[in-house]
Amino acid sequence: MKLCGSDGKSVENNKGHSPTIKRGSVPDCHGETTIRTFRVNRKDIWYLHFIFEAYDGVATVSTIDSREGIVILRIPSSRVEEAQQLLGALCQEISLEELASASPPEFPAGGRGREPG
Repeated sequence: MKLCGSDGKSVENNKGHSPTIKRGSVPDCHGETTIRTFRVNRKDIWYLHFIFEAYDGVATVSTIDSREGIVILRIPSSRVEEAQQLLGALCQEISLEELASASPPEFPAGGRGREPG
């Protein structure tokens, strides 16, 4: 099985079998969070959301630009290995291009939208 490397290229999984991912674990609420940015085919955004929602606590998916297919994954430090395994499995099904790491979008004081002028 091939896994997506952090540079967007595939690397071999040394175990050679499907990943084992724990379901239903409690997310790491107090640890560090890893943020990874990907470009996916627009039609696959829903699928990516659905899969990560099914693996509760592995990562939170946010769509940044639906036209360009840009999404970010927020991964608790305690679930990074599981998220990588899941991403590796997803690489077999959909196109995932990891982009240079970016900070999550910041919104002006008072919430989303334009700042009062």
